[in-house]
Amino acid sequence: MTERAASLLPHGGMITPEDGLISVPLGPITLHFTLEEWDIFTEMIDDINAVLQANSDVIVYECEGCGSSKTIVKYVEPEESEFN
Repeated sequence: MTERAASLLPHGGMITPEDGLISVPLGPITLHFTLEEWDIFTEMIDDINAVLQANSDVIVYECEGCGSSKTIVKYVEPEESEFN
């Protein structure tokens, strides 16, 4: 039996068809997940992302002279009353 090469996923990710192992490179490290672990991981990331999206301010500065821009994202700690 011949092994098939890993299939490419977006952002440099790969999945090995035989065992369903997913590899995701993140700079100097690579995360590895089974398909079952991937579902759990993405649910955790979705939850974290929802909190960050709801509690972040985005400020964009643009230079009218040269056209360059800079984006700053600042996390705003929610008030205690917002937890319930």
